[in-house]
Amino acid sequence: LAAYLTFPDVLAGRRVLHFIDNTAALSALVHGYSSAADMAQMSNMFHLRVASLRADVWLEYVPSAANIADIPSRPGSRIASRHPDWWMLEALQMVPRSMRLPAADQWDSLS
Repeated sequence: LAAYLTFPDVLAGRRVLHFIDNTAALSALVHGYSSAADMAQMSNMFHLRVASLRADVWLEYVPSAANIADIPSRPGSRIASRHPDWWMLEALQMVPRSMRLPAADQWDSLS
């Protein structure tokens, strides 16, 4: 969801492939529902945002060790650019951007 709030101009009308290493989150996004209220709300907001941007989304499971989004948080990567897998991010020409998230009191108004 954060990607769609941060990069709506980039993701609108695009085909987007998400690699997700959390099976509970993946299931909630695929099915559009979760028995956990907060996860269900997040899934609903995700689908509303994706629909409003007319993005064509594909969700795929990836093992945590293969998830390049986790590189900065992996052990030994206090300075992420020194991590042995950092070359993948550079090869994809990825650049850091500030993430936009609503304040806690604004979440209810998003759904």
